[in-house]
Amino acid sequence: MAEIVEKSMIQVKVIFYSSLKNTVGQDHVVLPFPKNTTLQSVLEKVQQDYFSPKNEFILKETTKQLEMGLICLVDDVDISIAGGLARQLQKDRTITLITSLHGG
Repeated sequence: MAEIVEKSMIQVKVIFYSSLKNTVGQDHVVLPFPKNTTLQSVLEKVQQDYFSPKNEFILKETTKQLEMGLICLVDDVDISIAGGLARQLQKDRTITLITSLHGG
C-alpha cells in the first residue's frame, strides 16, 4: 500500500505591479515557505530580500501593517476580506502587490 506523504512546503508566487516592479527589478518571484506560514511572514521575507536593500518598504516598521497606498491580494482577493496578514497559507498561493500611488 502506498503511503501518502503530506507536502510540508508551499510555493508562493509574489507578483509586483507598477513602481513595485521597478523597485524589485522583475515582475514576480516564487519563494518556498513552510506550510501554514502567515501572509505577514511572506511579506516580511519579500521586504527583507527585495525592498529593504533599496530603502523601500511594504510593511510599516512599527505596526507591521501594509504601507499606505499598497494593495495586497491573495489569489485575486483583497486581504481585508481574505483573512488579513495573519492568514495562514496552507497551499501554493499567488500574492499580488499593487501600489495605488502613481503620478498623473
